[in-house]
Amino acid sequence: KLHEAVEQQMTNSFARVLEQFAQVQQAMGEVQSAAAQIGDLKRVFSNVKTRGGWGEAQLGAMLEQVLPPGAFERNFALRDGARERVDFAIRMPSRQLLWLPVDAKFPTEDYERLLLAAESADLEAERAAREGIAVRIRLEAKKIAEKYICPPETVEFGVMYLPSDGLFAEVARIPNLIDEIRAREKVIILGPTLLPAML
Repeated sequence: KLHEAVEQQMTNSFARVLEQFAQVQQAMGEVQSAAAQIGDLKRVFSNVKTRGGWGEAQLGAMLEQVLPPGAFERNFALRDGARERVDFAIRMPSRQLLWLPVDAKFPTEDYERLLLAAESADLEAERAAREGIAVRIRLEAKKIAEKYICPPETVEFGVMYLPSDGLFAEVARIPNLIDEIRAREKVIILGPTLLPAML
């Protein structure tokens, strides 16, 4: 009887080990699948054009949901014969035809550097990455101001759309950056949560 009880206990223990091993294998499969998906996303975002296209697609879908048909144009030349085309121009409700330029920007490399630095608790790298984001955002705002804010065809300001609330939050954490860009370049910076409220 004792022998049978020990054997039964060993069989039960072995079954539990096998069950736990199967669960570990399943979890490993899920981790590998998630890693593959992250790798796919990195490959997608490694190309500037693809990344910009993703931001534009997200912005376009949002405008279609919030605004009535005919309220905006895609890839629009704000001046006659201009080579430069803004991602989206929103028709403003006014007596004369006025446009609001909205351009999507996604400085992924700078943002990834910041996330990696924060993850590894490297304060110096985090500070440098945040400075890199600030430089990039200032540069992109200057381009929007120079290329797309052109009264009387447009209103006297433009919008820079950041297609990630995480990125927008990091930009908002940089002291005075959003206010400085609004005052100097007349560009308002918005993310996915704030843009619909403005619209």
